Amino acid sequence: MGLKPQEQSWLHEYRGKSDEELALLSVYNGPGLDSPNRAALARHILDCRHAKIRDEREEKIFQQAERALKISNETARATSKQALLAMLAIIISLASAAALYLK
Repeated sequence: MGLKPQEQSWLHEYRGKSDEELALLSVYNGPGLDSPNRAALARHILDCRHAKIRDEREEKIFQQAERALKISNETARATSKQALLAMLAIIISLASAAALYLK
């Protein structure tokens, strides 16, 4: 079910309001039959804003986690290469020592 023209007007008006104003409007139950509808629209816009902020935070956290994982993987590869080079150096040292011993 679509919004009535008056509700569309409120929706447009409320999009320009601050979070504080929307919070007040979302609990306002003044005189008139349209008051619950106005409060519901204000609450809806406020909820949408909060959901967007939450989604942006989650996306940022996800991106940070991906970067941390990438750094961790690069560090693990570098550590493996260093260990391999250390073992190669030990083998070369042992071969040199054996060659000197056999002379």
